[in-house]
Amino acid sequence: MVCKSNEFRQDTEKYLKLRKRLGIDRGQFIIFSPDLGEEQAVALSNMYELTFADRERLTAHLRSLL
Repeated sequence: MVCKSNEFRQDTEKYLKLRKRLGIDRGQFIIFSPDLGEEQAVALSNMYELTFADRERLTAHLRSLL
C-alpha cells in the first residue's frame, strides 16, 4: 500500500509500472490518499489498473480482502 498526502498523479504511471513489475494484483496495490473524495477514488480506480482509496473506501476494501 502506498500512502500519499500530497499530489500523487504525476507518480501514477510509476506506481502502475511498479505494480506490474512486482506482479501484484490491482486490488492489492492500494494508493491511499485521505484528500481524495470517494467519487475521485472510484474514477481513478476505473481509469488506472490500481486501487485508489479514501478513508471510507480503504476500510471497506481491506475488509473485502480478508
